[in-house]
Amino acid sequence: METGLILTGNELLEGFVRDENTSIVAHFLIMNRRHPPQRVVMAGDRAGDIADSLRYMLEKSPRVIIITGGLGPTEDDITVQAVAKALGRDLVKDEDFETDLEKYRYRIEDFILIPNPSGKAPGMFGHEGDTLIVLLPGVPSELRGFLHETRMGKIILDHLPIADEMYLLIKTGGLIERELRDILSRYYDRIGIPDYIATPSGVIIKLRGKESEVLRKKETIEKILGSYIWGYNDETLEGKIADILKRRGLTIATAESCTSGKLPDLLTSISGSSAYFKGGMVAYETSAKERLLGVPHEVIEKYTVYSHQTAAYMAVNVKNLFGAHIGISTTGMAENPDGSPFAFIGIAFNNVETHYREFIGERNLVRTKIAYYALFRLFQKFTEMR
Repeated sequence: METGLILTGNELLEGFVRDENTSIVAHFLIMNRRHPPQRVVMAGDRAGDIADSLRYMLEKSPRVIIITGGLGPTEDDITVQAVAKALGRDLVKDEDFETDLEKYRYRIEDFILIPNPSGKAPGMFGHEGDTLIVLLPGVPSELRGFLHETRMGKIILDHLPIADEMYLLIKTGGLIERELRDILSRYYDRIGIPDYIATPSGVIIKLRGKESEVLRKKETIEKILGSYIWGYNDETLEGKIADILKRRGLTIATAESCTSGKLPDLLTSISGSSAYFKGGMVAYETSAKERLLGVPHEVIEKYTVYSHQTAAYMAVNVKNLFGAHIGISTTGMAENPDGSPFAFIGIAFNNVETHYREFIGERNLVRTKIAYYALFRLFQKFTEMR
């Protein structure tokens, strides 16, 4: 066995917290040409359960065991003590380790502490025979930080052989799974049958195999889908938009109804967003669209607030209101009792264009999908302007 993963925490077993860490670890390994964990075990905040889980993993003679959770400051955070006891080792105080909490100075004998890049609880690693044992926080953002921002990620990778196959994620927008499958199925004799993964930002096409074969299929799919593809692997749509805005020195403002702040949330999730994001306005009530965003009353009376015309006025006027280069708007129904949820998107740049799309899902998921669809349409506009 190459990698085993132990997740600790009563909150996981009891369903109060969803497991994100398995996907974080697996994705990290896969994107670095390593195999995902072969075994995943979940244990509560009991020393005996954690120790039993570790012994079970060690019986499989893995190259690496990653343990997440139970490293925090409270009394139920006992992973370090449990692992030390299971290995028959003492806890050693590291006086030189910089921390404002005494508990964090203690490490397992012969283990090495690694500072947390995005939190307080340190990680640590050591060996039991030929097996690397890594203890990392259970908070997903902190786990991700250790893997990507510290030497812990490289230490793990160095203990694992490079896989003889690679994964490639091709990220698309503007098409649902059925539509994407209808397009690609005509070419299955050339690209095989890929995996389709539906996400709020679009459908991901997952390719897996020998590097030469994956790259050949990638080239074919690019020719077929063209501008429906917006990114690969770890890229995010909001990150791609941010890069384009920064590189071109452009600014953007948002006017929203049905998405209620989702667009600014995505656009400002990127560090340095003040360079391109001017501001946004949520005008939910019809009168707010008229008074604050200047949508003419007669336009709303004739076409309703759910229309290309309203979306266009919202985009143009928010662009002018904030003095931005680009205005982008959303108006529609994230929950439609009479049919499918839908949205109209307005994009005002050198000219103004609008788009209509229907969606599937519950209300909050649809709101996120609409926001991503708006960003995808903006990405396509940038692509056309190259």
